[in-house]
Amino acid sequence: MIENTLLPTNQEVSNEDHTEIQPTVPLSLETLKKFQNDFYGDPKNELAQNVCTRFDPFEVAISRKKADCTLHNYNIKVESEGKPVTNQEHSGRCWLFAALNVMRLPFMKKYAIEEFEFSQSYLFFWDKIERSHYWLNNIVITAKEGEQLDGRLLNFLLKDPINDGGQWDMIVNLVNKYGVMPKKCFPESFSSKRSLHMNALIKTKLREYAKQLRDKVAAKASYEEIQATINKQIAVIYNIVATCLGTPPEKFTFEFYNKEKAYNSFGPLTPKDHDYRLVFNTEVQIGLEKKDRLLYGDSCMTHAMVFTAVGTDEQGNPLKFRVENSYGDKEYDKGYLLLTEPWFREFVFEVVIDKKYVPSEVLDVFKQEAIVLPAWDPMGTLACPVCSKE
Repeated sequence: MIENTLLPTNQEVSNEDHTEIQPTVPLSLETLKKFQNDFYGDPKNELAQNVCTRFDPFEVAISRKKADCTLHNYNIKVESEGKPVTNQEHSGRCWLFAALNVMRLPFMKKYAIEEFEFSQSYLFFWDKIERSHYWLNNIVITAKEGEQLDGRLLNFLLKDPINDGGQWDMIVNLVNKYGVMPKKCFPESFSSKRSLHMNALIKTKLREYAKQLRDKVAAKASYEEIQATINKQIAVIYNIVATCLGTPPEKFTFEFYNKEKAYNSFGPLTPKDHDYRLVFNTEVQIGLEKKDRLLYGDSCMTHAMVFTAVGTDEQGNPLKFRVENSYGDKEYDKGYLLLTEPWFREFVFEVVIDKKYVPSEVLDVFKQEAIVLPAWDPMGTLACPVCSKE
């Protein structure tokens, strides 16, 4: 028998307010036997068991009646959808793919290119460097503020020093600082497609460096000494990332054939010679009510995708959306998903759109003082930390 070590089962206890707390009642064998008898008492449970032990229960639970009536037909679509359908493989880069999938559209239109991708690996490279630098500086800040090793904030930072996920403001900062380049000029690598082991190496080094920095803060090291230490540490992180992903070129020449099969060449260029608009969307898991799923840790922002079309009723109310994913064209409707309006309301948390489409009363929110949420708040979750198919 598994004993309950939280509360005694043979006596009543009281809390500080002297409110009576009832003892924990262990599960009896008789109760468990009743559960089993009740389960097999319904023939549908045995049928469901036979099916779900052989197939994915989420797939089994899809309503055939509803699925057959929901078709990929839309009355409002974007001018064009980018090709090819992209594939983030076994990584958590959906936020990068979603943003770059939208950025490529005006570029492809301007130069009459049939298929094109910006390099996701290029921004992935700089994200690893910037994220590690930011994390190490936060370790110093928390140490100077007296955060203990068992403190909640430090525990949060040490639990997962770095992952692949991200949000809108992060990609804005990356593009503004480093620009973009064609995928052909900085292609995928093994670790960009399967980032698990590269991330594990970086996490180990960051935790090691966290101790070094906290020791220096405790020893009253100067600001200059601490910054010099961080620079040395980031140099090692850079070497790890460059070894795994390759080193991004400072200049490149972009060569391509347009739709008329005419050869074109631009260059040499730098990654910051272009400026484009970025958009992404998110997807979350099934759970409780929307608010409660966030509060109880059952839901958070886990995926970013791109809207390309919407189906509306006669009054213009949305009924369904066409969504461009980033897992290749082998699944769903050649890589595109159908998202219903009820699903949108229940599971979408953030949408990034052009300001010119936003009502003035919504834009007025930016005039308010920002509320800084704690690091562990569910709204701070990075899109795609759980996207990886590893």
